[in-house]
Amino acid sequence: MKSLSDLIAILDETGYPVAFSSFSSEGSTQAPALPYIIVMDPSSDNMFADNTVYVQIDEYRVELYAEYKSTAIEKVLEDVFKAHEIPWNKDSDYIESEKMNRTSYYIEI
Repeated sequence: MKSLSDLIAILDETGYPVAFSSFSSEGSTQAPALPYIIVMDPSSDNMFADNTVYVQIDEYRVELYAEYKSTAIEKVLEDVFKAHEIPWNKDSDYIESEKMNRTSYYIEI
């Protein structure tokens, strides 16, 4: 995997709706039914040598939204990551104002 478009194609394998940044940026006026995935803007963790970026590493946050915390829903995404040899870390929280659970996965490409 080398690009954001590669990442989106991989995430599509979950069968969950996927958008970069928000569904409104994808031309939709509202989010689809839960569960769905949002890929957030990357930060970087580049490697440097000789006063230049030697290796560019983009860090993405892949957010999985669901009505409630569900290991079965998370496992679908985690199995896709495993199939593509994408290592990840995650955390989870409940968004009270939206009445939904967010599980955030942190990956590098």
